[in-house]
Amino acid sequence: MYLTELSEIAAGDLPVGQLRRQLRLGTGFADDAAEDAALARTLRQALAQVEALTGRAVLRRAFRLSVDGWRMAGRQALPRGPLVSVASMTLFAPDGAAEEVALDRVHVARGPGQPALVARGFGLPAIPAGGHCEIVFEAGLAASWSEVPGDMAAAVLALAVQRHDDVRGLTALPRGVAELLAPYRVLRLAGAW
Repeated sequence: MYLTELSEIAAGDLPVGQLRRQLRLGTGFADDAAEDAALARTLRQALAQVEALTGRAVLRRAFRLSVDGWRMAGRQALPRGPLVSVASMTLFAPDGAAEEVALDRVHVARGPGQPALVARGFGLPAIPAGGHCEIVFEAGLAASWSEVPGDMAAAVLALAVQRHDDVRGLTALPRGVAELLAPYRVLRLAGAW
């Protein structure tokens, strides 16, 4: 199972100015652009860590999930939520031949946990032996940073501050960040996606 982000978050959509103010960094210097690029990288790293911990995309964007077999015959959980829409579902044979699956063969199970595609009949379409299925979907809590829930935004910024200040490269999640993210975490049993 491989999850690929199809549309990267634009640098202008990241709260670089907020992070700069929180770090109390000066402005108006010749190297502001280089520093802003470094802050954007730090924010992307913090977002990736928060999204991996919670199973939720903070900012809305497109993803592609590639699977070579279904976890369950009639259900495939999607590793990022909240789900906005499913764009396509395509079966690929080992020789690369593609077959679009009609989206009316599945419905989306939304709920407090992970979103999932659920078969309308007995099971999901059969994946050819040696082939795979690609599911393209859009997920995210908010379309812009100003719409991100306050506790999630605070967690991302706090993690970015820690990453910026931590020259030793420690990866421990600060307790305050863990507490802010607790309501968003999805309990996964047996590593199921």
